[in-house]
Amino acid sequence: MKRIDINSREAIQLAIEFLSKGKIIVYPTDTIYGFGCDATDYEAITKLNNLKGRQSPISIIAPDKKTAVNWFNIRKKEKKKLLKTFENGSTIIAPIKNKLVHNKIKGKNNSVGIRVPNYPFCVSLSKSFEKPITTTSVNKTGSEPHVNPDLIEEEFGREVPLLIDAGILNNQPSSIFKFELDRLVSIR
Repeated sequence: MKRIDINSREAIQLAIEFLSKGKIIVYPTDTIYGFGCDATDYEAITKLNNLKGRQSPISIIAPDKKTAVNWFNIRKKEKKKLLKTFENGSTIIAPIKNKLVHNKIKGKNNSVGIRVPNYPFCVSLSKSFEKPITTTSVNKTGSEPHVNPDLIEEEFGREVPLLIDAGILNNQPSSIFKFELDRLVSIR
């Protein structure tokens, strides 16, 4: 596993190189570390699901609220409503536009969770990469998410080629909402 400090000038560029090659990366968010891969790449998503030991929907990050809301496949008035209520750092699950991500990460009714992290690194990464990027906790399903880069490297160093290191992250998980029947319903 290659480990690069978040403050390195090459961190974003290196992350994009790995994502473009269908690789999984570990990157810091405003909450915890996330596994990221190209959300349109079937093989990368399959590797990620195998790594986590699951087959379930995976959220993606967006660089800003406007982009996130425009990725949803909902009516214009619903988009306006979401723009007013979408808080940075939150995840909203709703139907998305066709062909935005691979079907393998979608949930029921063509839905995906979209998160706008309140974290400059994620915003820059999402703006710089031309496709949506997955965001899911760094852990095996059923285990606590890793917050320590040393432990991440110890457990996943042979399977994940890149870790963007921001030190130990000990923050609260993001709020998750589902958009249904023209309103946001809190899930977490």
